[in-house]
Amino acid sequence: MKYPKLTECEMMVMKCIWDIGEECRVLDVMKKLEEKNIFYKRTTVATYLIHLKDKGYIRISREDKHVFYYEAVISYIDYRKEKSKNYLNFWYNGNVDNFLNDLI
Repeated sequence: MKYPKLTECEMMVMKCIWDIGEECRVLDVMKKLEEKNIFYKRTTVATYLIHLKDKGYIRISREDKHVFYYEAVISYIDYRKEKSKNYLNFWYNGNVDNFLNDLI
């Protein structure tokens, strides 16, 4: 499956959601970002979350009119596999040996 492209900031927010591993609130994502020394305002994180929803990466649910919860729809493993495969195909024409040689 081909996933919509993410900006680096969107990817960082998405990674935090995957790291949290369950439904979370904006403040939970902000806290996880702060652990990575990234300090975004609440409105900035909320904007990235809307982008992620629009791209199909997360779903948003509401407990009441002020509390929103965010949950990953796309699994971290599936996303990572696709990105790794794309990287390998682009830079190494799918040749794992060449890739491993560069790592060593």
